[in-house]
Amino acid sequence: MLRDATRGALAASPRCLVVNLTGLTFCGSTGLVVLMDACREAEAAGVRFCTAAGPAIVRRVLEITRLGPVLRHRQSLAAALQELDA
Repeated sequence: MLRDATRGALAASPRCLVVNLTGLTFCGSTGLVVLMDACREAEAAGVRFCTAAGPAIVRRVLEITRLGPVLRHRQSLAAALQELDA
């Protein structure tokens, strides 16, 4: 579902794409690969990308894997939108 959603969003040629992680309760290796793919696809299309928010367990996974900076993760949706709007 996430892969389809990000590809659908990118097909609309936005200036930026924020993946809001608020509703996640788990993020394993498959989810991380999908997020990384979405980030690469966005960058290849010239679209600014980041992830935002999420419960503590998901943020911890991003920290442990050191993917938070790669995915340009922000602690809140508002912070992500503010940064991408700049």
